[in-house]
Amino acid sequence: MRTRHGRWPALAAALALAACISTSQTDAPAPAVSDSSAPGVTAPSDAPTPSDAASPSATEHPAFPVETFADISEDPVSTKQAAEFQAILDDIASGNDAGMSATVMTADGTWSGATGSADGVRDVRVDSQFGIASITKSVIAAQVMQMVEAGELSLDAPATDYLPRNFDFDTNGATIRRLLEMRAGIPDWYGDDMEERVATHRRRDWTTDEVLALVGPDRAPVDEEFLYTDTNYTLLGLVIEHVGGRPLVDVLRHGVLRVDGTERLVYQPDEAPTQPMAMPDGESRAALEKGGGYLPSLSDASSAGPAGAIASDAPSLARWWHPFCSGELVSQDSLTEMSTFVDGPSGYGLGLFNPTDTYPYGGGCAPTIDEFRYEAVSLELSQPDRQGLDGIWVVSRWTTTRFAQADPSVVEAEATARLEEFLRARIEGEGAEEYVEVFDFFGGSEDVPLLYATTTGAPYERSEIERVGGPHWPYGEMDFTVRLFAEGGETVVEQLIQLVNEGPGRQILWHGASSTTENGQPLPKS
Repeated sequence: MRTRHGRWPALAAALALAACISTSQTDAPAPAVSDSSAPGVTAPSDAPTPSDAASPSATEHPAFPVETFADISEDPVSTKQAAEFQAILDDIASGNDAGMSATVMTADGTWSGATGSADGVRDVRVDSQFGIASITKSVIAAQVMQMVEAGELSLDAPATDYLPRNFDFDTNGATIRRLLEMRAGIPDWYGDDMEERVATHRRRDWTTDEVLALVGPDRAPVDEEFLYTDTNYTLLGLVIEHVGGRPLVDVLRHGVLRVDGTERLVYQPDEAPTQPMAMPDGESRAALEKGGGYLPSLSDASSAGPAGAIASDAPSLARWWHPFCSGELVSQDSLTEMSTFVDGPSGYGLGLFNPTDTYPYGGGCAPTIDEFRYEAVSLELSQPDRQGLDGIWVVSRWTTTRFAQADPSVVEAEATARLEEFLRARIEGEGAEEYVEVFDFFGGSEDVPLLYATTTGAPYERSEIERVGGPHWPYGEMDFTVRLFAEGGETVVEQLIQLVNEGPGRQILWHGASSTTENGQPLPKS
């Protein structure tokens, strides 16, 4: 199984801390991601800074806080703090049957831990390697920015300027910047058919030409919309190779991967992972062997390439993020440009997701003082590439905050009233669109399926609401199943609706388009 942003559900949570999430700024000591004394780190000095020409839809962004990551200690944290971190990791992992490892590096010390099964037999270890999937894109973006600073690339030049003259692929006239920020208008090579091929032929060694041949002919206007596709980073890998004059892995090893303490961070399949290793969802050792010993398979790694081929253990990945975030691999100007997010808070930068755009249920846990009192911890977090519960969090700041828990009964009453209005409008046949937002990672329909009628066109006659999940601490998010009945109850349309609180007075309803069924059957794909 894969996710759109992550490709494979990652179980290595380097720098994982699940707690109450906030974007508040504090002067508290700043947890970060690596050893600040890494002597193997190199970065261009006195190099040109990135272009000042920002995307038209990009928002103004303050300078990247490199100083936040400067004061890092690799001394062990206290016994008490280590136990607290381990308890948090165990709690995160309790929601699945697989395993996780994590590293947290702070000014007060460093901790690494592991929990769960690596392959159904062995336990995950701190040094277990996992496929880190699309976090690879952040490494590739960092390499591009390092080459920009060296004057080898220009963000606003067409990608074709840095590709062989005989390169036979329609890049849509996209610039390096548009490829980095996923606004090149080029479709993905990855889809249902490719997923089946990779799963069936796990030892196939894909070439870049074979992967790009899977991309269809359609192109959208450049910079018209954000479209998360692996194709963008497949092309950037070719750019790095052509300009660098050597294989991508060699450019990386002499560039942004030249960091001490990251020996178990490998670029597959040019570099092979070694035991101990952990498979997605705790798959068996047999599955690892069927995939040729790569994570999660040779077919996955060779096809993903610069879009998702890296494997790492938690400490190595943490040690890479520290020099990156502290301005040792690329300059503060480059980091600021990378973290200037197109389309505002929920947008994408240059190889990075917005670090302050938190997952809806990100605030779903906190340590308790006793049965009635809670200690709320506000964290400033980043999920640099993959977002979601299985993503990798980078912690930059924390502070204790005043605890404020939503009253679940009030939240449920407000949500039910809004749902009733939504369903009433659907039965009446008009005005329902304004009540709910469609949530679909895969870029499907932006409309609620079967909004006013069944597949045969029969109008709805009545409805019912059932709460099936929540309230989720502390803000009262809830999951509801709604049912609409037509043709005297012979036809029942069922949908999952989520109540999401995005702040005071910002309560919205989300619907996952793929959750719609009619008489218990999923809707056929259009």
